[in-house]
Amino acid sequence: MPKYVFIDHTADVGIEAFGATLPELFSNAAFALFDIIADLDMVENKVTCNLEITGIDREQLLVNWLSELLYLHDVKNYLFNNFLITNLTDTHLSASVQGEAFVENKHIIKTSRFPAQRKTQRTRSQSFGCVSRHQNTRSFWRKHRVDCCH
Repeated sequence: MPKYVFIDHTADVGIEAFGATLPELFSNAAFALFDIIADLDMVENKVTCNLEITGIDREQLLVNWLSELLYLHDVKNYLFNNFLITNLTDTHLSASVQGEAFVENKHIIKTSRFPAQRKTQRTRSQSFGCVSRHQNTRSFWRKHRVDCCH
């Protein structure tokens, strides 16, 4: 089973993430997000961030998870390629993520949303749509928008 596939979506980019377990699904959704941003084969595991994320339900938890990763990317210029979910309930996620800070001559950026690569000011935000499927349940999260610009 692939980690994710691209889908048609009203957002700038849409993916459908897959996982045999919910932790694998959350991990694969995060991987897809960063795989869209950069060539992850060039990212080394030099930085580890331990995260605690909460939400009122699984849908919001997934949105908050991806939003926190985008925040770390935007503020600290981190690129992550390893996502270990250590605890996951319907309202709480504990994870350890690994990667490194963007290095201009090393990393290949696939999108223009990365702050160091912006040439002009954008007038609209980019968005990321996602449908996640867990093998034992029907799609629990339907096409929510995660704003990529803060």
